[in-house]
Amino acid sequence: MANVYVKGTIAGASNNRDYNFLVVEGSSRIGLPPSDIASLGLKGSKFVDASRSGNKIYQASASFDQGYIELEVFAAKTPSVGSEALTALGYLIDLEAGNVHSPPHPVKIYRGLMPSLLDVEDTQSKP
Repeated sequence: MANVYVKGTIAGASNNRDYNFLVVEGSSRIGLPPSDIASLGLKGSKFVDASRSGNKIYQASASFDQGYIELEVFAAKTPSVGSEALTALGYLIDLEAGNVHSPPHPVKIYRGLMPSLLDVEDTQSKP
């Protein structure tokens, strides 16, 4: 299996930062170095009880191409994004072949919306 990377931006409370994320199979979260979590000013997640695992989980907004998603972030050595998160945004991913294809139609995913997938055009008037 080849290493596959995708460019994205994390929006933090204090600034935004661009990354070349390693795509990891079977995850829907983002991994960031602890120093980046601190410098971005990410807040702890209100949606995940991390006390069971002993690992703190944070909240972040991420942009990939024109897509947008709100994800949980955990501390990791290498910036990474789960393939499940990218698939939800419409990416076509073949990790075996080392291919990632951007979605034909950008999608935005917000927490708490059911269904949570909306076309970008449908979300332009939303706050």
